[in-house]
Amino acid sequence: MLQGKVAIVTGSAGALGSATTRIFLENGAKVIALYHTQEKFDKLLENLGNNENLIGVRGDATIFEDCEKLVQTAIKEHDKVDILVNIVGGWRGGNILEKTPEETWDHMMNLNAKTVFQTCKAVLPYMAEKNYGKIVNISSKSSTGEGRKKNSSAYAASKAAVRTLTQTISEEYGDKNINANCIMPSTIDTEDNRKMMPKANFSKWVPPNQIAETIVFLCSDLSQEIKGACIPVYGDS
Repeated sequence: MLQGKVAIVTGSAGALGSATTRIFLENGAKVIALYHTQEKFDKLLENLGNNENLIGVRGDATIFEDCEKLVQTAIKEHDKVDILVNIVGGWRGGNILEKTPEETWDHMMNLNAKTVFQTCKAVLPYMAEKNYGKIVNISSKSSTGEGRKKNSSAYAASKAAVRTLTQTISEEYGDKNINANCIMPSTIDTEDNRKMMPKANFSKWVPPNQIAETIVFLCSDLSQEIKGACIPVYGDS
């Protein structure tokens, strides 16, 4: 489905990132993977068998110079970037707004929204030059009316920013044959989430590989007419 495509995947060593990286490789893509923690990336390499179509770049997606380095690695190795998937992100909360520290707000905005801004800013000129591109960002059910929950204002706001940014990119670059869409998971069925919420009903959570299947579809040419969409992938969760 992605034969010959060059994909950048951020947050590649996490649960959803590793599932996405694996399925991209299985579908014929060449992957440039941004990772932050060497130990986690080494585990990914071990699980994937040191695939020759995977190149790792260590960096921080909140830093524009690291994002530029990431894109330049793809250009140097493959002379193009067809796909960008922004998976790096996280959750922090637990307090009502008046008790939410400014540091929590800044951390959520940087980790969830600024990273999308920085990587898209770095990659879009190259996609526009080739008149082709697929961008998938990760928003959240928490950013929607049905999904908003108390005690997570900074997280919900940052994920709402991702939705709006994605739609703006779609409007600004749609005439360049660039499809920008986002998906909206709820709680993903990962080992860390099970440890964090041991009494939850895990059967309602969506496994990372199923979400990765949706990402692959959005990055394929089968999704040509899907533009600026925010797609729920939360199942019953």
